Amino acid sequence: PEERASKTRRVSAHRLLAGDVHGMIHTCSVPVEELSSGWNSRGSPPLPLQFAAPLKAHGREKVHQILELAGVLTSVGGDGNLVKYSDAPEGLVVTGISKVPGELNSLHAVLSGGATPVLAAFRTTDFVVWDTGANLERWRTSCGGSRRPFDVVAHEHGEISFAFASRDQVTIRGEGPGPAVLRAASCNATGKTSGTSVNAVAVVTGADGVVHTVAGCEDTTVRAFAGLSLSAGQVADFHTGAVKAVCSCAGRPGVVVSAGARSEVNCYQLDAGVLHRLWGRALALGASEDVGAEIRIMGIAAHASEGGMFLAAATSAGTTVLFRDRPVGWSLQTPLAAVPAAALCVGFLDLADGLAVAVGHTDGEIICWGVPSGDHEAGPFAVGSAICDVASGVRGTVMDVDARGGLTVRWEDGAEEAKSAADVRALEVTPQAQALKHWTAHDFGANCLASSDAFGCPVVVSGGDDGGLSAATIGQDAVEVRRRPLAHNSSIRSLSFAGTHLATIGWDRRLRVWSLDWSQPAASIDHCLLEQVVSPTEPNSLSVFPAEDRSFHCVVAGRGVEVWKCRVEPEGAV
Repeated sequence: PEERASKTRRVSAHRLLAGDVHGMIHTCSVPVEELSSGWNSRGSPPLPLQFAAPLKAHGREKVHQILELAGVLTSVGGDGNLVKYSDAPEGLVVTGISKVPGELNSLHAVLSGGATPVLAAFRTTDFVVWDTGANLERWRTSCGGSRRPFDVVAHEHGEISFAFASRDQVTIRGEGPGPAVLRAASCNATGKTSGTSVNAVAVVTGADGVVHTVAGCEDTTVRAFAGLSLSAGQVADFHTGAVKAVCSCAGRPGVVVSAGARSEVNCYQLDAGVLHRLWGRALALGASEDVGAEIRIMGIAAHASEGGMFLAAATSAGTTVLFRDRPVGWSLQTPLAAVPAAALCVGFLDLADGLAVAVGHTDGEIICWGVPSGDHEAGPFAVGSAICDVASGVRGTVMDVDARGGLTVRWEDGAEEAKSAADVRALEVTPQAQALKHWTAHDFGANCLASSDAFGCPVVVSGGDDGGLSAATIGQDAVEVRRRPLAHNSSIRSLSFAGTHLATIGWDRRLRVWSLDWSQPAASIDHCLLEQVVSPTEPNSLSVFPAEDRSFHCVVAGRGVEVWKCRVEPEGAV
């Protein structure tokens, strides 16, 4: 036939199959007698091949591959179908056609066989790895707007190369998961969040002792899922803007805090799967002097100690706002000093100097600030003192002090007000935080951080926009930083300690578990124990919850929520 064959496969000693660009499967008989009589390709005339009538298999779309799956002859094509055949003496017979879900417009290769194969495919201009058993997408990468997907090949060791073309340019990329990676872990559940993006997730033990998953969403809601099964739960809608961060607080069962894009902070008590709001506040952060844009909360953390419960909110202006739980309620304690770069993430840690707050910035710097141990003080007031209105929690700065004890105060919104000596009783001096340590962790923004003191010394691990990880061991006199570049192929969005291991998630949609080397005086990130492709696109958040028998759950959130269960073997395998 005058057709250009796309794939061929020898199915027996007597028959050859060829798939063409028009979706047809051709079969031809091979003259075995002449082959065995010493025919060779050099100098010999072409062998006469007897073609049977072609079989229409994939509409008018190209046949991409012919192979055996679980002993059954199968073809995959550009129409997104898997077609199964039986090789009868009278010719090829179609025994089944199955449409792969997921709106795949072109199937190209089977990466791992069995009853539920894993497929390499294209969806519009995106390259996709699709698990037919779980009916979900394992991995995806964009080939770029006008570029046309071209072809895929799966290599022996599990890597994938795929090509896509744009006009006269063809690009070949060699990346992607292989069959060994896809079998490394099992997916417990995938949660739907009504099509909205999930910006942050936290695993929380409620006041009743039951574990829940709490997600902060782009549609202004905070959602509580029952347990780790991600079954539908309560939806709390107290924010007027997107919810950018959520966190729980160890030592305070059931306490959940959410922060929104419009400088809103809400605190909840999670009990029996219901989020009861304890309080809410919109911070008057003002606008950035550089661009005039609204200052936003970028990250939030909570910490409970003998001195009470603290909240720290990192802002786009470079400041970190600190709250403290007082007998009369929650009040603003201090704004930590501003730095030129916006703050992206925040976390608490215990140092020899006391409780500290680690803040990551867009320039890759991490600064540790000491948390003031004292309460607000009644005075004395001096020019330049940071003060707080006891009733409202509004911050200000003393601009002038008169002889009678009155003050001129400039509030955080820029307005100035004269306070008489009697009015001063309602004001308190805000203790000022001191920068204790700082170090350069990344070439670009420090997006996320986590701390641990389980190994005898404080260690802060961070992930950055440069795709690298950084481990900083904080000593009494110095900070020793060890970096692991290119830990992910894209920006690292979130990380969390899992016992003595570290779990990370990046925008390359890879969940990775790392071994940390504690044998040296300073901690370092040793090697990757597990790489798993997750289903949610644009994953922004990761929360880890321990399970039984050296296992832990990883909750990943992006456009959807997914839970993975990992188990650490004694020899270090996951």
